[in-house]
Amino acid sequence: MGPMTDRRLELSALEQFADRVLAAAGARPGDAQLVAHHLADANLKGHDSHGVGLLPAYVRHAREGLIEDRLRVAAAASEGIRINDQQIAAGMEEFAGRANLSTEQ
Repeated sequence: MGPMTDRRLELSALEQFADRVLAAAGARPGDAQLVAHHLADANLKGHDSHGVGLLPAYVRHAREGLIEDRLRVAAAASEGIRINDQQIAAGMEEFAGRANLSTEQ
């Protein structure tokens, strides 16, 4: 691995790059844009381990079919597991609270 360099990118350029990578990996357009925004925002806030450095893993997971939510929902339903919107909201609230965040963050 070579020496680290200090490179700065415009936030919008980083988001666009991540969006294009995720879309090329098969993410739906709205999903790619949202994930790209959150990854770039993590970098902006100094949480690089949760930023665009995750793109290679996300692409690998997409290629392996590990992040296809429609398939996971179908698999859960085939096992008799049903999750409603209230349960999803409660789960999001619980996990956001553990991180001292609101569900909007």
